[in-house]
Amino acid sequence: MKRINLKKYDRKCVRITTDFGEVLDGNCEHLSRDFCECEIGIDEECLELVNFVIRKSQIEKIEIREDEGGPYGCFRDPYGTLEKESLESGFDIVEDFLFTEDKDHCMRMLRCLENEKCDYIGEVVKALKSMPKYTDDEEILKESEKIIN
Repeated sequence: MKRINLKKYDRKCVRITTDFGEVLDGNCEHLSRDFCECEIGIDEECLELVNFVIRKSQIEKIEIREDEGGPYGCFRDPYGTLEKESLESGFDIVEDFLFTEDKDHCMRMLRCLENEKCDYIGEVVKALKSMPKYTDDEEILKESEKIIN
């Protein structure tokens, strides 16, 4: 097993390079081996980015991202691989991003939806119309309106 201390990345903005060469940026949560074994049937420590679980054995490289000082906070780009892959996976996963308590991930998914095509845009628009029931964050609501209109 790799000698990476995943606990130090809990609740940090990270960039993970997987053993398949994927680069995923996101705010992560550490999942203990006991939790993973009991709750998701994985016998190793993991990190979770929204609803993506990355096993310790899949991590080739990991780094904590500091604030980039630009319009995307600790992120270099408006959205990335994590959001694009989620978009390809279907509405249920996209909905997880839209209604997460993590504003960064919600905003990244909204920017992805604004720029990338999906076959279920009607479902997205319907969900976004309900967004004011769940948040009063002006930035999220403004970004949602761009997609609705």
